[in-house]
Amino acid sequence: RRSRPPPIPLHLWAMMLKTIAAALAVAAFFLFLAGPGLKAWFTDDQLMNLFQASDKPAAELAFQPDRPVANLAMRGLWELFGFHPRPYRVVSFALLLLNLALATALAWRLSQSGVTALLFAVLFSYHACLTDLYFSTATLYDILCFTFTFAALLWHATLRTQSRTPGWRQIAGICLLSAMAIGSKEMAVALPLLHALIEWLYGDRRHWLTPILSAAVCAAFLARFLIHSGFQANASYRTSYTLKTFWANWQHYQGMLFYQFRNWSPLATKITLAICLILPALLRRRESWFASAVALVTPLPVLFIEPRNLYAFYIPYFGFCLLASAALTKLAIRRWPPFDLAVVLALLLIPRHLAAREWANA
Repeated sequence: RRSRPPPIPLHLWAMMLKTIAAALAVAAFFLFLAGPGLKAWFTDDQLMNLFQASDKPAAELAFQPDRPVANLAMRGLWELFGFHPRPYRVVSFALLLLNLALATALAWRLSQSGVTALLFAVLFSYHACLTDLYFSTATLYDILCFTFTFAALLWHATLRTQSRTPGWRQIAGICLLSAMAIGSKEMAVALPLLHALIEWLYGDRRHWLTPILSAAVCAAFLARFLIHSGFQANASYRTSYTLKTFWANWQHYQGMLFYQFRNWSPLATKITLAICLILPALLRRRESWFASAVALVTPLPVLFIEPRNLYAFYIPYFGFCLLASAALTKLAIRRWPPFDLAVVLALLLIPRHLAAREWANA
C-alpha cells in the first residue's frame, strides 16, 4: 500500500489563506483605480501599430529588427479581435496583473520577507502617471517587455536563492526569455546586468554563464535593431548625449513619479538619486542593492531621448517601489502588524492617486 502524504499543518493553511486574501485585495486595489482603462477606445498609436502589424506577413514580422515579439503579439490580437477595442484592454489588464504577480514574487524571492513583498505590492500596483498602460494597447510593447524581463529574473533568482546552479535547460530558458524581452522593447537592454547582480548577491560568484549568455542574446538583438531599424530616422528617438538632457529627463520622470509634475526641482532630483545610492548601504539588505540598480540603471535608454510619460519608467518603477518597501520593512516591522501597515499605506496612497488620476487620465 502507498502511504498517504502527511496532512498540511493548520498554520500553513492559515498562511495560504492570508496570501490569497492579500493577493485578491491588491488586485481589487489595482482594478478599482485603473479600471476605467478597460473601457478605453483605440488610440492613434495603437491604430498605427495595428496597421504595421497587419500589413506584413507574420514571417516577415518575426524577422524584422523592430520589436518583432510585440509586433507578432499585436498581429495575433488583430487576427482574433479586429476592430473591437474591449478585448485588447482585457488582454492588457490580464498582463498587467501577471506583471504585478511576477514583480511581487521577485520582491519576495530577493527579500525573503512577506512583509516587504506585501508593502511592495501595494506600492507597485498602481500609479496614476502610468495611465498609458491602463488606457492604450499601444503600450503592449512595454507591458510584454516587463513580462519577459521579470519572468527571466524571477527564474534566475529562484534558482540562486535556493542555492541551485542553473543547468543548461534553465540557462536556455532564461536566454529565451531575455530574447523575448528585448524583442518586445529595448528597455530590456539592462537585463544582463541585473542577472549579473543576482549572481553577485545570491550566487557563489563563480557561475557567470547565465549573465554572459543573456548579454550575448541581448547584444545581438540590440545590434540588429540599431543597424537596421527605422526608428533612427524618427525625431522622437533621436539621442542627445548631454548632461543637460540627462538631468532634464531625470527631473521630468521624478516629477511624475512623486506626483510633483512641474514643481520638482533640479536639487530634489539630485537628492533623490543620492538617496538611492546611499540607502542600500544604510539598510544592509541585499534586495535594496538590487532595487537601487533597477532604479538607476534601467532608465538609461530613455534618459537621452525626448521625454515620454511615466509608462517609459515601468521597469525602473519596480526599483523605486522595492527600495521604498525595504526601507519601510526595516523601520516598521517591529511596530506594525504587516496587514495593518499595508492597509494604512493603501489608505494614504488612495487620495494621492485619485487626485492625480483625473489629470493623468485626461
